Amino acid sequence: MLNKLNLKFKLIIALMIPILGLVLLTINDGISSFKEKNEIIKLKFYIDESILLSNAIHELQKERGLSTGFLGSKGKKFRKNLLIQRKLTDSHVNLLLDYIKKQNNTKKFDEITQKFLEIVDIRKQVLTKSIVFRDAHKYYTNINSIILHYIEIESLKNDNTKSKSLVAYTNLLRAKEEAGRERAILSNVFATEKISSKLLRIIEILYSSQQTYLSNFRLLLSSDQLENYNNKMLDNSITEVSRLREIVFSKMVKNNIISEIRYLSGYGGIIHDFKNYELRGDFKYLYTFLSNYNKITENINKYNNLKTTTKKEKELLLLISKTFELYYQELPKITEFYRKSIDTNSFNNIVKIDDEDAINAINILSHSIIGIKSMYWYEVSTNRINILKEIESDYTREIKTNLDLIIKEKNNVILVYFISIVIIILIIFVISLKIIHDITLSSNELKKGLSSFFNYLTTETTSIDYIPIKNNDEFSQMGKMINENIKRSKVYLDEKVKFQIEQNQKKDTLIIEKSKMASMGEMIGNIAHQWRQPLSVISTGVTGMQMQKEYGLLEDKDFYHTCEIINENAQYLSRTIEDFRNFITGDRTKKVFSLKDNITSFLHLVDGRFKSNHIKIILDLDDDIQIDGYENELIQCLMSIVNNSRDALLENNIKEKFIFLTTFIRENNAIIIVKDNAGGIPIDVLPKIFEPYFTTKHQSQGTGLGLHLTYDFIVNGMEGMIEAQNTKYEYDSNKYTGAEFTITLPRS
Repeated sequence: MLNKLNLKFKLIIALMIPILGLVLLTINDGISSFKEKNEIIKLKFYIDESILLSNAIHELQKERGLSTGFLGSKGKKFRKNLLIQRKLTDSHVNLLLDYIKKQNNTKKFDEITQKFLEIVDIRKQVLTKSIVFRDAHKYYTNINSIILHYIEIESLKNDNTKSKSLVAYTNLLRAKEEAGRERAILSNVFATEKISSKLLRIIEILYSSQQTYLSNFRLLLSSDQLENYNNKMLDNSITEVSRLREIVFSKMVKNNIISEIRYLSGYGGIIHDFKNYELRGDFKYLYTFLSNYNKITENINKYNNLKTTTKKEKELLLLISKTFELYYQELPKITEFYRKSIDTNSFNNIVKIDDEDAINAINILSHSIIGIKSMYWYEVSTNRINILKEIESDYTREIKTNLDLIIKEKNNVILVYFISIVIIILIIFVISLKIIHDITLSSNELKKGLSSFFNYLTTETTSIDYIPIKNNDEFSQMGKMINENIKRSKVYLDEKVKFQIEQNQKKDTLIIEKSKMASMGEMIGNIAHQWRQPLSVISTGVTGMQMQKEYGLLEDKDFYHTCEIINENAQYLSRTIEDFRNFITGDRTKKVFSLKDNITSFLHLVDGRFKSNHIKIILDLDDDIQIDGYENELIQCLMSIVNNSRDALLENNIKEKFIFLTTFIRENNAIIIVKDNAGGIPIDVLPKIFEPYFTTKHQSQGTGLGLHLTYDFIVNGMEGMIEAQNTKYEYDSNKYTGAEFTITLPRS
């Protein structure tokens, strides 16, 4: 078709192709820019949604703290604050529910809305005190966990370029939730003035979690954001929460001291020794009493000297100390009675000490945290959480501001880009028209001159119109050359034409030969590159056998093993030639194909090798899965995976060798699962298996590119995913452990 067009139209087409390509490229870049802009708008929408959810969480956290404090005080405290807080919670929850109703997809919020329906019943149980602290705390914690989980899941669906900000944001939300749980539990503890070792451990975990989440949050902040964070965390409530928390953490130390005092004063302790000395007058009881008394005094002083000891605790310690001091002060009287041999019955009527209050004080100190008002704790911990909320608000506000700036910048870039492209296209178009005009004019003049010359040669005319020379461009130079040749005689012209034809034929032949040699050289170079490693293995194997034979060290098993290696590499050389042939002639077009047929074709390639190694391939294939992709390349990926499984099964000497190959459909994606029973991939190796040139095999057996190329093709070539993990499963009533590869591909 192009042969029928004149030079002018050919030039127009030649120039229009790159212009059209530039236009298409511009449109494509514009679409990409619009997509990026839409992703940013989507991220901004996510931030707004997360703020609504976070506000609801914040109010639920406060309601949880007040509810647990109310239950801990048996309804004596927090009631008024709790009722006020419930109204605040309802206002934010209603805003969230109104937002959910307006969404196209409300199903993803089903779990959240379902939990909100339960709050009325929970609130009734709290006010009537018919629910225990643990269950009330569990309800609020569960609903907050569900909302936080939703926020985290949605963050993973957004723009990866902003993942750092989203990770920091979700860490801050988690830290606030752990702080809220701590507030709720300690509100109950301080209200009841009782704490168990289990609760103490939970508080320690919550504190550790807060520190971890806040540390992660700080690591992802900019220098300005970190400065703002540090300034806000200088608030007195932060220090006060730490002080009150330290009182709780010191409870374990205090319990050890009180346990020692209880042991020294109980059965077999100083009270027992005092009674024995009183009844028998034996000095061994006196000495034991004095020893235990000194130890009790020492422990009381140790307890008193703790920084976290409260005023109420010191009062109880003073009561214990004074009670045991009364026993101590009665000792001289007993000694004097026995020295004068006075009747002990009359003495019993004199020595009477009421130690019931001291024993009660020991019991209180053993099981209680006293001296801290639960309402005070709630207020300071709420102030701390409010500070974290302020940090969260500042952070999300900055993210939204930055996103607005990016959107504005994107709009400007898109506008400038399109204007620039339009201007460039117009300039190219004008210049192209001028060039086409000049070339067409010059070519017409050349055509006219050559026509006159050929008419002269055919004797159709006796004169020649020479080509006009107007400038010094290529066409003018060509015109000069033609004019000079026209002036030569016909005889010399014919001879020159004949000579030139012969030269051109030789030249064409030489070019063809050079082209063939270049192609052959390139192919040989590729083959030589592929053959280098197997040839080296064959050479090493033969040389090794020769040396072992010379020294009489060659054993049959070594001989056969080396022969097998040589044969495998020789087969590899043969396959290399076939691979190059397939590379040249094979079909690498993207098309729709049956996944089951593809796997069947793949199994035909590996079936013999696997049967010879007694490896059973267990299939569970869906018949109706169609894939739009590259059929041969998928076979190569599967072969790379199962070959690794085969090698692992053989290396680990597995008695019953299985490879399971399963396909099914999940969420409109085709899923391929390949697993074995070779014992799994070492934990330190598993994260690296898709890296290039990483291999656990000897360099003669593996290049480390198989799984990397598989990953690259699945992810980049077919827009899918591939994951690897170790798995434990049961088959035919036997339990197995092995590696499991999961390939996810979009369906056609």
